[in-house]
Order: sequence, then structure tokens, then C-alpha cells
Amino acid sequence: MNRHFQRALAGWTAGAFAVIGLAGPVQGQARDPAAEAGDFGLMWIEADAKPTLAISWQDSTGHRHSHSVQLAYTEAEQRVRVADNLELYVSVGGTRLEAGAGHPRGAVVRIGVYKADKLMPMFGPIDPAEPIVIELDGVRFESPAVPRPESIVQHLSYAVDDVVACGLTKEYVNMYNLASEEDTLNRRAIGKRGRSGVIRTDTRDFEGAEVESRQVALARLGTRPDGTVSLWASLPYQLLRHRGDPSQLDLPGTFFEPYYFHLEFEAVPPDVAEREFGLVQDEVRFDADLD
Repeated sequence: MNRHFQRALAGWTAGAFAVIGLAGPVQGQARDPAAEAGDFGLMWIEADAKPTLAISWQDSTGHRHSHSVQLAYTEAEQRVRVADNLELYVSVGGTRLEAGAGHPRGAVVRIGVYKADKLMPMFGPIDPAEPIVIELDGVRFESPAVPRPESIVQHLSYAVDDVVACGLTKEYVNMYNLASEEDTLNRRAIGKRGRSGVIRTDTRDFEGAEVESRQVALARLGTRPDGTVSLWASLPYQLLRHRGDPSQLDLPGTFFEPYYFHLEFEAVPPDVAEREFGLVQDEVRFDADLD
């Protein structure tokens, strides 16, 4: 089969560094000396298998807006308009890779959501009592992969003027909502720049989390029977507010929205998943019955 891919190469030495190239399969990691001995697994994404991305939300009249599109892996500049002020893309790499906070044998996939007009509301007159739901299906790796639920990150980017208006400095234009309680993305997500543990990924906790639906996000990440990886996330509108906003208001129009956010996750080879993260491949399944 004749394939045209993008390739992402990442390697960590004392700290972290990443190089993005334009040939070969999507999302790989640089080899280490053990590669020749067969103890190293490159994580390649099958770029011909275009994933399907869906997003939905409810407006103030009770109407549910739903958009679904099949997208090739690309960069933010090639994002696709799906609604009046909403643009989407799917890509490889992300904050975890840029921060050197991922596994050197892992692969990162991200879903980007942009405002077409930064001065307008991202979702129009949204109902803040109902979540923004994002679903990504059909992510296929060329070799067995185990997605890590605790690796899920929502990265939000704000306009400098908006951040300054909140009494913060420009260093706070990026903020992160995380699934992990301990992960700091190499200290990027600390203090007012991060909310730890606000993305619940253990389905056993979903019933209780529904009570806190305005304070926590819910997410499921796993493999389907055909081997593809799926992500489902239910995101409270209120989590778009910057943690450093002193007003602490959470209704539409009462706080500065980000002009962009993305969701990302990392997948690793099965041996790494079990040895380093305690994840067994057959147990990290996407449970469609919870839809």
C-alpha cells in the first residue's frame, strides 16, 4: 500500500527535546541502543486510517449542537471549520511531548479546538449546565498500543490581554486541566496554571462525579475490539475559566474564555504499560455501553 505519512520524532536526554519531521509514519520515537536488540518499540500511527472527531454542546434554548468530521492528521494551520466559530483538527504530539513529560517510547495524540474569531464566544449562547462532549474514534497504531488514561490533559490558551486583565502576567497564558493528581508536566501545570485530578477517568467514580459535574470532567480512553483507540470526554463549560481569574465566576460572559484548547493522551507499548504503569492491555478497553 502506497502511504504518505508525517513523522514525529522525540527523544529525551538529560531533559527533553523533540524534533518534528515530515516523512515516514506518524508519531515515532527516536531509537535507543537497545533497539537493535529488539527491546525497543517505535509507536507509529496509521495515518491512512483517518479518525472521526465529534463535538457537541447544548445552547441556552435547549438545542443540542452536534458536529462530526473525519480528519487526516495535520497541524493547527489546516484546521477545519465545523460551526460558526469553531475549528477542529487532529494531530500528533502535544504538551506532554513538548514538556518532556511523556515516555520516550510513547506517542501523543491531540484534538485541537479553536475559535475562528477570538473575540466571539467559542460555542455561542451555550447552556453552562450541560457539558461539552468530545469523541475521537478510529486512532490506529501500527503495533499494539495501550493508551494511558492518567495521561489525559486539557491544555487551554488565553489571549495575553485577557490574562493581564485578571491581574496575571503573560506567563499564565497557558493553563492545564489534568487527569493525574501528581503530574505537573515538568512544572508547567503548577499553581494557577493547573488543576490536578479534575478529569475523572475511572468509570467506577462516574456516578459520584456527576454530582460535581460543574467542577470535574469525565473521560474514557481505551481500545476497541478492532484494536483502534477511542477517547470520550465530557467537559464542564466552567473548566474553561482560568484558575487564576480572581472573579471565580463561571457563567457564559462572566469570564474570559480561551481562544484555543486541546485534549491529548499518550499511548505506550504493552510491555511499557504493564511494567511502568501497571496497565494490562486487555483491561484498558473502551466501554461503549457507557455512552
